Amino acid sequence: MYSNLFALTVNCWLPLLMGCHSRQFVISCLYLPDACSSTTGRAGYFRCWSHFFGGQEMNFNMSKCLESFSLALDFAEMDYLKVNMHHSRRVTYIALNIGRAMGLSEDDQKDLYALSLLHDNGLTLSGLKLRGREFELMSDHCIEGERNILSIPLLKPRENVIKYHHENYDGTGFYGISGEDIPLFSQIIHLSDSLDTKFNLTKLGFQRREDVKEHVMRKRKKFFSPIVADALLSFLHKERFWADLLFYNIVEVLNRVAPQIVYEYSWEDIFPISETFMKIIDSKSKFTYRHSRGITEKIGLMSTFYNFASEKKMKLHIAANLHDLGKLYIPNSILEKPDKLDSFEFSEIKKHTYFTKLALDKIPGFEDITGWAANHHEKLNGRGYPESLTAEDLDFESRLMGVVDIYQALTEDRPYREGSTHREAIKILYDMARGGFIDKQIPTDADNVIGASVK
Repeated sequence: MYSNLFALTVNCWLPLLMGCHSRQFVISCLYLPDACSSTTGRAGYFRCWSHFFGGQEMNFNMSKCLESFSLALDFAEMDYLKVNMHHSRRVTYIALNIGRAMGLSEDDQKDLYALSLLHDNGLTLSGLKLRGREFELMSDHCIEGERNILSIPLLKPRENVIKYHHENYDGTGFYGISGEDIPLFSQIIHLSDSLDTKFNLTKLGFQRREDVKEHVMRKRKKFFSPIVADALLSFLHKERFWADLLFYNIVEVLNRVAPQIVYEYSWEDIFPISETFMKIIDSKSKFTYRHSRGITEKIGLMSTFYNFASEKKMKLHIAANLHDLGKLYIPNSILEKPDKLDSFEFSEIKKHTYFTKLALDKIPGFEDITGWAANHHEKLNGRGYPESLTAEDLDFESRLMGVVDIYQALTEDRPYREGSTHREAIKILYDMARGGFIDKQIPTDADNVIGASVK
């Protein structure tokens, strides 16, 4: 144990002393079984982080957090894969039923729930040109998804579940692995995903249920694990299973059957999860690749300038990471249009803040974060969106987020223009302040604080 504690001290603190400020590196150091013997899996090292660094813990509903993020991913899947809404939910519902038919433990079911909801999290690879389901038949999104999932807390180590979720049982998949070399959860997700993409399960007629059964039996031992296939076949005769998959039922049904995953987390523990989704959001378009990260960096500078308490700083960082979560709803054909948007396209763009709020509203304890994230296009004079809020409705944090978002957008290259200089962006902010759109003091502060960082 003492050798592991020594390794913990050297490996975690030495990089910091040498100027390495990678929080992810520090967290990865903390996944030491002897140092944190009461915890297992990634959920364990997140709790270890809070133990060593002293963050104030709270009961955090991870189930609702995952549901929130999967809703946003559903939007991206509709754009890229042309599947029906709630694809990830249907895959998760089928996977949970298979897992329970196989007698998986409660902890296994919780991890299966998380991984199923996020199985396509690698969809928004930067710069890829996608056409229908050709993309999901590429291995890239499996590799990227596996990397992304590293920050999601799980109860046990689950290596390569996302990477291998398209592998066929007979070894004809991307990586040529077969049989029980494929992780069990990958096998379950593969079968569940295959059913939802091959059959229109939201409107499947009674006669076509036999087609599903025949498909599974025909592909058993070829595409699908015999054990997993048999578990599915054991409940296909139940009317409730088919009724639950109907479009208007699946959200409520999954809420009812989903395992409750609650962790004692601090805001510092939640931050790396939000960073993962920031990466997914920004990768939606090559023109916004560093947008959220840039806002988070500048929010950090401004929070220090205003001497905010550490909890507020961390919550603002999380809000900045997630403020454009609703952009996953917007088609890339609009995000990457090289010309000025027409009135319809602009109305579609404006919906992204609505969907950010719709997603984040699902997470208990995120009330401040949701407001700060979703209000970043509101204006003091009521001429913003999505709710046309006014000065009386917008707290200082929402105003700050709005100003920083405008600054970041102005200084970035877009398909139809080059990015502005710091001085040009600040001039526009001053003009907007005089016009009653944004707070009058924040542009001056941003000029001094952010200006000093870009000189």
